[in-house]
Amino acid sequence: MPPSEEKGDKPATTLTLSLATVGTGRTATAAAACFEASDVGRQITNQAGLATITAYTSTTVVTVTIVDAFASVGPIASQSWTLTESPKTGLTPSAKDPIGGACTMTATAAAFRNNAQVSDIGKFVEINDGLVEITGFTSATIVTGIIRTPLVNTTAAASGGWALRSQVWNSVDGYPRTGTLYEQRLICAGSINYPQTIWGTKTGEYANFSDGIADDDGFSFTIASDQVNPIEHLASTRVCLPLTYGGEFSMTGGVEKPITPTNVQIKSQTVYGCAFTRPVRVGSEVIFIQRGGRKVRALGYRVESDSFNAPDVSVLAEHITEGGITEMAFAQEPDSVVWMVRGDGQAVTMTIDRDQEVIGFARQETDGEYESFASVPYLDSDRVFAVVVRTIDGATVRYIEYFDPDLNTDCAVTGTSGSPQTVWTGFDHLEGETVDVLADGIVMPQIVVAGGEITLPREASAIEAGLHYETEIDPLMPAIAGMSGLGQGEATSINEIIIRLHETLGAEVGGQTIPFRRFGTGILNQPIVPFTGDKRISKLGWARGAIDALIAQRQPLPLQVLAIIFKMTVNPG
Repeated sequence: MPPSEEKGDKPATTLTLSLATVGTGRTATAAAACFEASDVGRQITNQAGLATITAYTSTTVVTVTIVDAFASVGPIASQSWTLTESPKTGLTPSAKDPIGGACTMTATAAAFRNNAQVSDIGKFVEINDGLVEITGFTSATIVTGIIRTPLVNTTAAASGGWALRSQVWNSVDGYPRTGTLYEQRLICAGSINYPQTIWGTKTGEYANFSDGIADDDGFSFTIASDQVNPIEHLASTRVCLPLTYGGEFSMTGGVEKPITPTNVQIKSQTVYGCAFTRPVRVGSEVIFIQRGGRKVRALGYRVESDSFNAPDVSVLAEHITEGGITEMAFAQEPDSVVWMVRGDGQAVTMTIDRDQEVIGFARQETDGEYESFASVPYLDSDRVFAVVVRTIDGATVRYIEYFDPDLNTDCAVTGTSGSPQTVWTGFDHLEGETVDVLADGIVMPQIVVAGGEITLPREASAIEAGLHYETEIDPLMPAIAGMSGLGQGEATSINEIIIRLHETLGAEVGGQTIPFRRFGTGILNQPIVPFTGDKRISKLGWARGAIDALIAQRQPLPLQVLAIIFKMTVNPG
C-alpha cells in the first residue's frame, strides 16, 4: 500500500474570487462542480493566499473569509489551488475487520466526490484507528471500500474525528528518487513536492507503507533543517544516512534501538552536499560525490569524535575528476576499486584500501565514450560491465563490454583453433577498425578488420584481437626523507631507476625499451615468459622540477608495477 496523508484536494477546474483582499463575505466561484456542504470549515490556498470557507451555496459557489490576500482574483489555474483538510461531517463505518474485508461508509452530509474535477476513488479513510481504501462511489454520502488496517470499532466518528487521505506518490506530487533497505524496511525519500520527507514500510512488508504508532507500523518523517535540502540518496550502514543537496544526515532510533514511528532521531552530520550520482558503500564508508560533481568524499563514523565525517579522498587528484562524475560502481574482488564515469565519457578508477592507507586514482580512456558501469559478482571475483558508445564503420553503436584482467586490448575477441589458421572471423563489431593482435602470445602487426575477418601474417592456434590502448605511469618527483623540499624544483639527475615488476612484458621507461628476451633462453618465434623481478634503467639525464621517467606499455602485453626505486643526484641552487 502506498504512503498517504491528509493533503486535501487540487480540483481540476479554475477558481475566481470576488475580491482578493483580506476580509469577510468574499465569494469563490469554480468553473465546474467541486464543492460540497461539508466543505464549510475547510480552507482554500494558492501561493500566499489563504481563505476559510464559511458558507456553502452550490457545488460551484462558496462564501469565504480571506485571511491572507491572494495575488489576484483569478481565474486561478486548474490544480494550482488546494482545498485543504478533510470534509467536516460525521462518518459511520459498517465493519471494523478483517483486513481485506468490505466496508461501507456513510456520511451525515454530502462529503464524497467522483467527477472530472475531484475523485475520491483510491483515497483512504482514516477512522477509528483503522484505514479503509475507497473503491466504490454510491453517492455523495455513501462510499464503499476495503479494510486495509482493522478498525477498533464501528462507532460513528464526529466531524474532525476522521480524515480523508490521498496518495502522496503521483504524477503531480512526484515519486521518490531514492530508496534503500534498512532494518527490514524499504526506506524511500525525495519526491518533487516532498523533497525532505522519508517514508518507511511496515517491518518485513516491503510494499506496505501504511503508518501508525505501533513499532512495526510504517512511518513518514521530514528532515527539519534551516534550508530546503532535497534528499538525493539514502545509504544503509550502521545507521540510515540521508544524503541531501546541502548536507549529510543520520537517522537512528536512539541508543541500540530500531527506528519506529515514535522513536527516531535525525541529526545533521556534515554540510558538503551530495550530487545526483548514486553513492557506493566501501567497507564501513559511503563514497559519494560532492554537490559540485568533482570531489570524492568518504562518509564514515569516527569513534574519536562520535560522529560521521566525510574527508575529501580526491584532494591529491582533483584534476582527474574534471568534467564531473556522473556514475559509480564498486568492485571488491580481486582488488577494491571504485569505477566512475566522467561527464566527458572518460572513466576514472579509485583503488582504495583503508586498512593499508591506500587511495590511488587513474584515468581510463577508450576509442569512444563510457556511459555506465555495473559491478556483478562472478565466480570468485566481481566482474565490471560497461556501456560504451563507439563509432564503428561510420555508425554510432552501444556495446555492453566487461573488463577482463587477462586481456590487453579493448572490445576484444579471443579464439582458439584445433589446427593453426591465418583467417579468423567474429569481428563484425569492429568492422573497418585497426586492431592489435596477439597470436600464440606473440605481438603481430596491426590489422584492419574487413568483412568481419582478420588475416594474420602467419598461422596461429590462439589469438586475442581488439582496439589498441596504451598504459602510462608518470611518477612524481620523489621526496627525500628527512630533507623537506629538497629535490623539488632543483636540477636533478636520475642515475638509475629500478622498476619492480610482476609478470610483465614489453614495457619502456623514459623512452627506453626494457629488454625481456635474452639469447640462449628460448626460441625466437615462441612467446617470452612474463618477467617478475627488478629491471634497472640508467642514463635518464638531468631535469629541473620534473623527471622524464614515464613508464609506458604500448603493446598488447601485461604491465604490473609493484615499486619504483630512484637513485638520483640533486644539485641545489
